[in-house]
Amino acid sequence: MDRLIVFGGTTEGRELCQKCLEQLNNVVIHVFVATEQGKEVLPKDGKLVVHTGRLTSMEMADIIGTLSPDMVVDATHPYATEVTENIVKACALSNAKYIRLLREKADIKKGFIAEDPLKVVKLVNRSRGNVLLTTGSKDLPAYTGIYNFKERVYARILPDTNNINWAINMGYAKDHIIAEEGPFSYERNVEEIKKYNIKYLITKESGKAGGFDEKQRACKDANCVLIVIPRPEEDGYSATEVWEMVQEEYTKKTIHIIGVGMGNPKNMTVEAVEAVEDCQVLIGANRLVDAVNKGRKDIYYEYKAEKIKEFIDTTDYQHYGIIFSGDVCLFSGATVLLDLLDGYKVKVIQGISSVAYLASRIGVPWAGCRVVSAHGRNVDIVREVAENEGIFVLTGGNVKQICQTLTENGLGMVKICAGEKLSYPREKITAGYVKDFVSKEFDPITVLYMCNENYGISTEFGLSDDMFFRGEIPMTKSEVRSVILSKMQLRNSDIVYDIGSGTGSVTVECGRLAPKGMVYSVECNEDAFELTGKNIEHFELKNVRQILGRGKEVVADLPKPDSVFIGGSKGELEDVMEQIINKGVNIRFVVSAITLETLTNTLMFMKTKGFKNTEVVQVSVSKGNFVGNSTMMTAQNPIFIVLEIGRNNIEYCMGF
Repeated sequence: MDRLIVFGGTTEGRELCQKCLEQLNNVVIHVFVATEQGKEVLPKDGKLVVHTGRLTSMEMADIIGTLSPDMVVDATHPYATEVTENIVKACALSNAKYIRLLREKADIKKGFIAEDPLKVVKLVNRSRGNVLLTTGSKDLPAYTGIYNFKERVYARILPDTNNINWAINMGYAKDHIIAEEGPFSYERNVEEIKKYNIKYLITKESGKAGGFDEKQRACKDANCVLIVIPRPEEDGYSATEVWEMVQEEYTKKTIHIIGVGMGNPKNMTVEAVEAVEDCQVLIGANRLVDAVNKGRKDIYYEYKAEKIKEFIDTTDYQHYGIIFSGDVCLFSGATVLLDLLDGYKVKVIQGISSVAYLASRIGVPWAGCRVVSAHGRNVDIVREVAENEGIFVLTGGNVKQICQTLTENGLGMVKICAGEKLSYPREKITAGYVKDFVSKEFDPITVLYMCNENYGISTEFGLSDDMFFRGEIPMTKSEVRSVILSKMQLRNSDIVYDIGSGTGSVTVECGRLAPKGMVYSVECNEDAFELTGKNIEHFELKNVRQILGRGKEVVADLPKPDSVFIGGSKGELEDVMEQIINKGVNIRFVVSAITLETLTNTLMFMKTKGFKNTEVVQVSVSKGNFVGNSTMMTAQNPIFIVLEIGRNNIEYCMGF
């Protein structure tokens, strides 16, 4: 059911409620009035819920947030400025739609205008004669300033014990307190003016609904002076305009986006259950719709957003219910649909996510955990698990693939928990290590939790050579690669160049070490370019951009790097470095080569650029080979490491 909140026990409020009850279906009206008297005059109807008592703005906000109405109408008295301020604040706090209903103003034909009670007192004190107060009990203290008020002033107030005691405590004589409830007719006003020999009648400009015209006519005919306190200026809408706005709001199509949790109706929230009951047609995947439908609703089986939008546009239901699993704001197809439903009245009702459910079942506080989805999305699962102590994964049925990838990348001993068919009678929760799940079969509806006790940005490098696709392209071997990477000193958000990527082994390692940065992998050989791409895809790196071309032709268009590795430059090393140096300061270089000529040329280049603190180190690597029952050491080509911390705070590390 839709909800409307109305504040105020005024005539306008009562009339609005009556129209809603007579002409609007599926609307529950919550009316807030200050007194029991205000409650008694309201219509008696099951769809009209009356609340009595005065509320603070925070109390109002709590109630509005709980009821979640489509609209809040402020139909309080024009002079109840504090109440209106509280309602405005409450609506702002609860993000509710606020509408101010303005009472029709009266035509003041004759009398005095006094902006506030103090000016009224000054006016009355200029002469003698009795005074009739019809402004309510709130301002009674101000009128004690009237000369000889105990003898002169008669106060007409509501017949409420608190009001009467309040007046007596202010010093008003008991026999001068007229405890009566309106509305007051012209005849009744004339009668009281004559009975109490009233010279001045003080009133607020309460409009036709507040009986102002009857007071004005009575003063004219009974030869009584009318003193009017004008109502505060405010923005709002007439009763007719408000009714039109209410009609428009509550007669247009309402779309409920309903999260039903994992799919078991037992785990639905009360609000979700109520929304399903209120809807005329249910839309969604077969499994979900059939789980919540009790056979009384029309059904449209569809999960594609565009098709759902087309159905809503071309059908005449008033209330639609679109069923989604889990939390509709957490990796849900609802986010796409919401963008398409602009112009409709949309209500989003959250469900219990499979993540929250699994966390509760295994006793894991998930507030600080990472949540990712591999369902129809590209996700760097290796990086995600490596960087987070606790992580939940919505698998999309890819459990074995996820676990295999993690195992291949050294994360096979991470603790894991798999939740299958959560909330259903055949629910199954399995715990173990990632490597153990590679050979297991899992239900397509499975959620994973992984705990990586050794989480953090990986500082490990020098991956085994046999983890890469090799082909016929020369490769920077593991031991040499480790030295190169140590000199590059990568941070997790660095911008990195790999010039002459070859097999892509350095590109891959840089991508792993700078997961929040970007690696630009440059290669001019098409076969090597393709091989690098295969290795990037194999390690599921999302922070690498491949560029086919020569280094000196492409680096000018790239952003300033933090670290650069040059593994091959086709004899154009100086040109490439010159372009990179011109990009700015604090750039680190590693250049690998095996010839003394390259070393000499590079050192001469550095000298011409003004670098003076050059350090050259030669690294030689030998690896054991088994020959029969013996082991022979085979030397690999030597590499020179040149470390330079030089001018303009640029740090150069060159490996040859």
